[in-house]
Amino acid sequence: MFDTSYLVTGSEVAVSGPDGAVDHVRIARLAAIEQRIRIHRGDDLIVTADLTAADPMAEPVRIGYSLPEVLDRVQVGDRVYFDDGEFGGRVIAKTTGGLRVQIDQIDDAGAWLRAEKGINLPDSDLGLSGLTEDDRAVLPFIVEHADGVEMSFVDTADDLAVEAGFARMGELQEEIMWLCEAAHVPVIWATQVLENLAKSGRPSRAEVTDAALSVRSEGVMLNKGPFILDAVSFLDHLLTRMSDHLDKKSPLLRRLRLGGGND
Repeated sequence: MFDTSYLVTGSEVAVSGPDGAVDHVRIARLAAIEQRIRIHRGDDLIVTADLTAADPMAEPVRIGYSLPEVLDRVQVGDRVYFDDGEFGGRVIAKTTGGLRVQIDQIDDAGAWLRAEKGINLPDSDLGLSGLTEDDRAVLPFIVEHADGVEMSFVDTADDLAVEAGFARMGELQEEIMWLCEAAHVPVIWATQVLENLAKSGRPSRAEVTDAALSVRSEGVMLNKGPFILDAVSFLDHLLTRMSDHLDKKSPLLRRLRLGGGND
C-alpha cells in the first residue's frame, strides 16, 4: 500500500539502490508554489493591511493590500476591481483595518485570484501622490541622463479599461492620442500588446489589430512571457509594414498587395 508523500526544501530522503544499499539525500531548493484562490459570484473577500499569506480555506478569504493608508479612505458602496478588472465587487462593510468586498462582477465559472495582482478603486479618493520622496530625490539624475520619465500610477486620470469602462476605452484612447500630439508629448502604447503571443506563443485576432494600431505611437510596451522574443519579432514585422500605411492619424493609402506577394 502506498501513501502520498509531500517534500519540502531540506527534506531528507532515504534512497535504496539495486544492491540494497541505502543512501541519504537532502532535497535541494524547490520552486515556490504560486498561491491562488478561487473566487465566485457572491463570495466575500476581506481586503486587509495584514500581508500574511492568505488561507484559501478560510471563510471569508482574507487578502493583503500593500497600501494600508488607502483602506481608510474607501467607503461602503465603492467599487473594487481585482487583477486588471478581471472581476470585481463593492464594499459592503468596513472592518478593523480592512474592507469587506462582495463579488458581483465575475464569470459564471469564477476566476483565480493569484498573488501580487493589482487592485483598482475607481470610486475612491485615494489621496496618494504619484511621486514619492525617493522619486523626487533621483529626478535630478534622471533629468541629466534620460530623455523622459514614465509613471505607472496616475492619481487624477482614468485607467482606460478598468475605471472608465470598456465601452469608452477606444474613445478615451483616441482623446489621449490627440492631446499628446498637440502637446508634443511622446506616446507609449501599453495596452497589454500581444499578451497572448508573449505568454502562449499564439496571438489572438483582436490583439493583432490593436498591435497594428500602435504604429501611431512613439513606443510600444510588451509584457514579459516565455515567448517574448517571438512577440518582439512579430511586432517588428507588423509595424514595419504598417508604417507604410499610416502616419500618426493620417492614412497613406498605400497600394495593397495581398495576393501572395511579399510586399
